[in-house]
Formats: sequence, structure tokens, C-alpha cells
Amino acid sequence: MAATATQKQTLKIAFSSQVLDRPLMGPPGMAPKYLKALADSSVVEIINYFSFNAELAEVKPKSKNPHALLLFKGKGKLAAVHLDARTTQLTAFGREIIIPPFKVKELNPGIKCEKYWTGPGTTAGNLVCK
Repeated sequence: MAATATQKQTLKIAFSSQVLDRPLMGPPGMAPKYLKALADSSVVEIINYFSFNAELAEVKPKSKNPHALLLFKGKGKLAAVHLDARTTQLTAFGREIIIPPFKVKELNPGIKCEKYWTGPGTTAGNLVCK
């Protein structure tokens, strides 16, 4: 929906809430004291993503939307990964899957994926399935 690079960047920031927690934005011409507060690095938390490879065991759709809870087999136990239609990047068999119109029923148990996430039960930033 964004027409310019600036609009695309703005939308990316606005929809990246699980990574940035609560992104802060303001209008042009903000007072310097407010800009200084937004630039205070003491309130910035660096989030480390890590990845692992596992086999998809089960897909649990969330209602009738493209969000889902994905259960992966790994090291003898199941790992729960959330797929968010707005923020999770998904690549399957070498092509990027656009969410929507992607339907979670298109992910089949048994497919092997590499997940990039911040930890158990969190939303995946990126899924690469083969």
C-alpha cells in the first residue's frame, strides 16, 4: 500500500511491534527535549534472534485468519512458534509467501523449516521451509 520508500519504512516500523515492543514516532518539528528522550539508549533493549532447524509437527490455526501456532519437533520435544500474518516473513521452497492471501493450511506437517525467533512461544520473525 506504500507508494514511496519513506512510506514503506514507516509501515515497517509501525508493524514491527513484536520486535520493538512499542515503536515511537512523532511529527516533524518536535521539540528537542522530546527528541532527546526518544534517543535515550538506556531504554533500548537489543533483541537477539536465533535460529534452529526442525520438522513441522502440527499447525493450529487461530480462528479464520492467517495467524497460527506452529509446533515443531526438535530435540525430543515440541517447540511452539507463532506465525503472525503481519510480521512473519515466510519463504517456502525458494519463493516468498505473501501473507495474506497465504493460508496456514498450505503448511503441511513434515516440512522442514529454519526458524528465526527470540525464544519459545514467541512470534517468528522469519520462517524458511523446504
